[in-house]
Amino acid sequence: MRSEFEETPLGVGPGSSRFSPPDNHFHVLYAACDLVSAIAETVIRDRFEAVEERVLSASELNDWSVAEISTTDSLNLLDLRTVGALRLGLDTDAVGSKSHKESRQFSSELHDKFPNIDGILYRSRLTGRDCIAVYEHAIKPNLTSGEAVRLPRAPKLENALSDLSITLEDDL
Repeated sequence: MRSEFEETPLGVGPGSSRFSPPDNHFHVLYAACDLVSAIAETVIRDRFEAVEERVLSASELNDWSVAEISTTDSLNLLDLRTVGALRLGLDTDAVGSKSHKESRQFSSELHDKFPNIDGILYRSRLTGRDCIAVYEHAIKPNLTSGEAVRLPRAPKLENALSDLSITLEDDL
């Protein structure tokens, strides 16, 4: 999350991300199963495509924070990691495209037609690892968060950057 939101790690707001609705009539919390995917999905995105030198400045990492999120109760998630999308007849763009048009429309319809669904379990298109998108109605009753820390102080940061083949440039 952006460090400006570190006091409210479970907070959500309007956005134009993969499973947020086109009209922002509800909000979504995104969480990754590991630090590698969290960094890939938030900080890196597509910025190193066709780039040989994969360098991040240490000062840039200060703009980001990370918090561990746990469930306090079970979440009812639609699993789109394997054959879920195929079974539903979804366009493959809904789960793996850079463009979010298809997935935003699908998520909006899912949220509105199936209020018992708490969110979506999916694979990061960047790392292939598990991530979840939790609809705001399910956050407070089902999730808890540890204290957020600035990304430079995150445990295992060095390992995560190494897994992503990223070099950290000390510019502080």
